[in-house]
Order: sequence, then C-alpha cells, then structure tokens
Amino acid sequence: MLSVLNFARLPSSCCLPSHDCPPRNPPSHETPCATTHILYLQQHRSQLRHGLQSHAVDLATGTVMHSSDMFVLVLRREDLAPRSTWVAPQRVVFLHGWLQDHTCWLGLAHSLRERYGFDCCLLDWPAHGRSPTPASPVSLTPSVLVEALRSILERLGWTEAPLALCGCSLGGAMALRYTTRFGGVERLVLVAPAGFEEPAYMLSWWGSVLLPRLVAGGVAPPGVTAKMQIASTTPRYGVEPDWFNTAAARKVRHTLVVCGRFDWLHRAHLWTGCRRDDPTFRLRLLPLSHAMICSMISHLGLEDDVTVWTQADTKDREREPKTLRSSL
Repeated sequence: MLSVLNFARLPSSCCLPSHDCPPRNPPSHETPCATTHILYLQQHRSQLRHGLQSHAVDLATGTVMHSSDMFVLVLRREDLAPRSTWVAPQRVVFLHGWLQDHTCWLGLAHSLRERYGFDCCLLDWPAHGRSPTPASPVSLTPSVLVEALRSILERLGWTEAPLALCGCSLGGAMALRYTTRFGGVERLVLVAPAGFEEPAYMLSWWGSVLLPRLVAGGVAPPGVTAKMQIASTTPRYGVEPDWFNTAAARKVRHTLVVCGRFDWLHRAHLWTGCRRDDPTFRLRLLPLSHAMICSMISHLGLEDDVTVWTQADTKDREREPKTLRSSL
C-alpha cells in the first residue's frame, strides 16, 4: 500500500511548479500553497522493481494545490512486523549527490529499516529525480537546500530527537552544513563527501570556475541551469573550513567517512588527520573513483556496521563490515 501526505515547503523565494496538480487557474482571492509530496512506502524492496505509483492529495477539502517543492519518501518502522534485530527507534535522513536522486540510498534505507527498525527519510533535491525545477533556477543555493531540509524535518516532527544524516558527495556537504547550523545530529555517514578545499588540478575546483559563468550566460534550459547553480559553489558548498576539526563535528557521537582513493572530485579523507585518535570517528578508504563509490552505495555493506547504527561500544568494532560485498 502506498499513501501520500502533502506538507513541508521551501523558502518562499523558491516556488516550484507541480506536475501533479490541476491547471493553475485559481480565483483571484485564493493564495497559492507550496507543498511537498511525502510518500509513506509500505512495499518491500522486491516490489520496487515495478516502479512507484503515487498520487497527489489536497492539504484540505477544497484546497487547490498550485505548486510543490521536493519529492520526499519516508519508510516507517511501524509498517513492518517487529524483528528480534530491531534496536531503539532512530530516524535516518539520506541526502543524495549532484545529478543523483533518492534511489542511490534506497537499498541501504530498506536494509536499515528491516534490520534495525529505523524510520528513514529520502528526498530528491530540486531539479533532481522527481522534484521539479524551480521557476527561478538561479535561486538555488546551498543555503536554500539546507533550509529546505530543515523545513521538511520540521513538518515530519523529526527535529526534536537526535538524527542520523547520510550524505553522498553534494549531500555530504549539506549534511555538514545542517549539522553546523542546527545541531541535533548524533550520527554521520558520509560517502565521498564534498565540503572541503581542493587544489586547482581537481575537477571540482574547475567546476567552481566554469559553472558560475555558464549560469550567468543564461543559455541553458531551466533544469540544467538549476543543476549548475547548485554546483557552482563546489567543492566546499559553503562548508566551514576544516570541518572535521570544528566544535559541531566533535559533538557528533559517531562519524563514518567513506572515500575513494581514485576520487578526482572530492578528497575529504585528506582532512581527517585531526580525528585520527578519536574513537568516535572512522575512515574507510576504498580503491574506487568518485563515480563508482557514489553509484554503488548499496554494495558497500554499510548496514553491517553495528558501531555506526546502534549504541554499541568500541568493543563491538571487532565486527567490522566487509569492505565490499562478495557479489562484486
């Protein structure tokens, strides 16, 4: 069964057109509303192969939905029968990278819900996946994305209890910015995260030089312009310098950073030396490129890492996950 609930919205400066709504022709006295489609998914992973079917539900009787912000998918523990492996309830938020969508994390999210009983929230950034392109593509900045994430979590009621944030590439940088600004993050899982300075010979450095010029040219389609605007502040995306050494970083109870040795976009592992002796911080360095590591998250065995996902002591670290699944 798939049910849909509409709420949460971006800052008013980023009003996004909906593709699920009736044609916009409201009475003159009607105020347009901005909503997000939050899907509560009850199917098992095998059923996802046939694709998701969704529909829009009005916020209230008689409400005409004129615009929507972002696609948000919530996997709830209450939709499954309890298992002996379940631990204390925990909420996990997954943030995908540039040119990706929520599906890059979907396999891991299902595994965490089934094994540990976690509530999982996945989203598509604006102009990515199922989220529409904003009417003003140049309004998309890292700050807007962080504010959008906060708004979604507030509407879900997920801002009070400690969170686990999982971020890949761009999503990793947004996780760092969210942690700095709002706090309340107990666990961080970062896969090839952006957010750190890179030298001029790295591809991400050239992105920060070329993308702003392409956006300013104004010749690209809106969807492409929106994507370039988001990435125009790469590689740091406004993250505080040397983030792993900040006070906000050290408040996180468990941090796992997974990086590729052959990553020519983001090399966060070079900034982890300050936490080398910190038992709450771990680095996994794999012989992979940026594209490979970001596209095979479900094969990294992250769900097997008991230390990250539960309140296990360091003595449980002898149960280290396999670097890569044998199926690879």
